Amino acid sequence: MIGRPETERALFGAWRLFLNQPDALRAFDTSIDGFWRSFQAIVLVAPLYAVAALADRVAVIGSVTDGTFSEGVFWSAKIASLCIDWVAFPILLAGLAGFLHIGRGYIPFIAVRNWASVLMTLPFAAIAVLQLLGVGEDLLLLPSLVALVFSLRLDFVIVRRTLAVPVDVAVALVLLDWLVSIAIVLAMNHLTGYPMTS
Repeated sequence: MIGRPETERALFGAWRLFLNQPDALRAFDTSIDGFWRSFQAIVLVAPLYAVAALADRVAVIGSVTDGTFSEGVFWSAKIASLCIDWVAFPILLAGLAGFLHIGRGYIPFIAVRNWASVLMTLPFAAIAVLQLLGVGEDLLLLPSLVALVFSLRLDFVIVRRTLAVPVDVAVALVLLDWLVSIAIVLAMNHLTGYPMTS
């Protein structure tokens, strides 16, 4: 089980990575054990994700006008989305690692990415709180763009620093990561019939 010192060190390291500090990677345990423990960061991601899901729930209820909204279906889909998304890209990248010649950096990348996911999720949760408080979509457009840029930059820096790939490959991997997440959301939309966005 991950402890508080490791958690604090990793989250601070993720922030230093966003700032592109040269020693930021030292904050992470990139051993095999550290790799597996990093998946436990979902415990920190889940509450942030739940806040975003609550805002999504309000939007979905507003769009379902025939009274067929089901709490059970909605929350089951949200839980499934989070769990699938948490492992889908690591599994996909493991299959591509040999082809892309990134096998040596795979374990550090996933370990760092898992921890950094907490920081990537945080601004979207903050925006969801504003939505729940009734702030209009027009006013949230700029914060949403800032949150997206923040997450994409952090993801890009992680790829570059851990996998040591060229810029074009790094951009492609970041886009692939996000496309996998979008595909999971679209699949859940199709299965539930609800226009969920996260």
